[in-house]
Amino acid sequence: MRAVSTAPATRLATRRRSPDTVAPVHIWACGTDRFPPAGASFYDGDTFPGWQGALFVGNLAGQYLGRFGVDGRSIEQRGRLLADKAWRIRAVAVAPDTGRLYLAVDAPDAPVVRLVPR
Repeated sequence: MRAVSTAPATRLATRRRSPDTVAPVHIWACGTDRFPPAGASFYDGDTFPGWQGALFVGNLAGQYLGRFGVDGRSIEQRGRLLADKAWRIRAVAVAPDTGRLYLAVDAPDAPVVRLVPR
């Protein structure tokens, strides 16, 4: 089986900007800050009240979970979580029923990690 697109081909490199697009608030340029972003999730649970509205982003090369503050106009890194574990964090999700954060780690024997308050 093959997937075939019926959409007309578009060269993305030639399309610089469209009048109906909005510029991103933040980008991670390739090779900078050793932060190649992976899965991300905004935190809206009740388990960690101090993290309300924070953006959590998995980091493959840097091997930590980044916590960012976002105000709609800027983004600021506020923490490097789990850096001592040296996990390549691929995906981040918030459980709707408990408000806990779950992480998928990229490794052959990878655990699914649930963060809980101390």
